[in-house]
Amino acid sequence: MGRAPIAFALVGLALAGCLGANKPGEQAPAAVIGADSMPLPPLALAGTGCVWGGGHSVHTHELDDVVPPPWKPADVMEDVGPQLSYSDPGEQIYGIPSSGWGNWHTNFVCRAWTLDGAATQLTFGMVLTRVDPPRFDPEPVHRNYIVNVIASDNASLNGRLMMDGWMSMPATGQLSWDGGSFHHVLATKMHGTYESLFRTRDVGAPLQDDIIRLWFQRPDATGKTFSPVSIDLRLSGAARPAHFIADPDGYFSHTNTEDHAIVAGEPSGVAGQIAGFVLTGFDAEFAWGPAPNVTLEKAYTHL
Repeated sequence: MGRAPIAFALVGLALAGCLGANKPGEQAPAAVIGADSMPLPPLALAGTGCVWGGGHSVHTHELDDVVPPPWKPADVMEDVGPQLSYSDPGEQIYGIPSSGWGNWHTNFVCRAWTLDGAATQLTFGMVLTRVDPPRFDPEPVHRNYIVNVIASDNASLNGRLMMDGWMSMPATGQLSWDGGSFHHVLATKMHGTYESLFRTRDVGAPLQDDIIRLWFQRPDATGKTFSPVSIDLRLSGAARPAHFIADPDGYFSHTNTEDHAIVAGEPSGVAGQIAGFVLTGFDAEFAWGPAPNVTLEKAYTHL
């Protein structure tokens, strides 16, 4: 997708920063401590028969500095595959391997959900940026994401997340996929409506990760610095998650929002071509992950 019509992928350009200094050897235990410094109740969210996917921007590494250190954007080409067009074309050519990073705008849908062991219904979506394992993680895993937006229509889940400072917001949404055409809509209360539509192709190799770590940059009491907290998503099932991509690319829009006005000059939102990334055929369990005792001077945000 071209730079001019798809400026939605560049939201957050002004957010760059660095890691604050810690005392030598200072580190919080792996158990998460809530925003009020009290131990959190467990996060026991699980789903069976899950599909997770949506439109994915792709940027060249010329824009690496958009993501502030100590975060380092990860190469996502193994996730989205070679595309007909890219958010920032650079020297990328369709069918020729290249590298790039980007933002994944997703719905997470399961046939059945439980929260605290009780059956529940749930619309759940996230906007994510894949990053390399951060150096401050006491228990690093291979696949890590910064969660920029998290939203659901389940008040109990939203409340549980907000106990740890996650800014989970109300949302409605839907996902349909017949193995060929993928379509999802996530309508959030605070950041407008995300929609993806693309044909899919099985890449033929399942995802190898058993744990995906989802990081949130929780604002500290002053509102000027941030603390990393995480959720561990454990993938299981009879087989590893099947991996599909947009073939050759897809359509994405982010509307009913002013989030992109600073970049695109469009107060109502933006739209255009985009890559796609879909995982399917797995069960999921969400639980609190590490919360290292470090300070982030600035945060990356892609809305």
